[in-house]
Amino acid sequence: MLHTEAVYVNGIANGNAATIEAAGFTATSNSRNRAVVLATPNAPAVSGNAAALRLIIPAVQGADSYCWVIFTGETTNATIAETHITLNGPAIVIPDGITREVLHNVIAAGTKLTVQVLAQNTAGKSGFSAAVSFTVGS
Repeated sequence: MLHTEAVYVNGIANGNAATIEAAGFTATSNSRNRAVVLATPNAPAVSGNAAALRLIIPAVQGADSYCWVIFTGETTNATIAETHITLNGPAIVIPDGITREVLHNVIAAGTKLTVQVLAQNTAGKSGFSAAVSFTVGS
């Protein structure tokens, strides 16, 4: 709740430290930093089995979260537009993920996967990483 109030006050104060402190909060900076356009993430590492499928990428500087796309079956692709992502084929999407995701008992053993990930922040979305193919073990 306190975090929500701080976000509200910061928005009203437009980042002005004196206004933030007058509202009873501690200002962490007297300047606003614009979000930067993100670099494309490295190809993800995919490991594990049907019980626990692990998806890992190194953090991208400036990223707030990551959008994971796990295509099931034949290799397909995803495209990015300004406000949306178009998927070409059946997929599982983690829209607001982190650098390490684990899917427990979601994908059956023997399923062929193609995994891609993009970084995102308030400035927008990066391009998709290189696709990685993986067959889920038992």
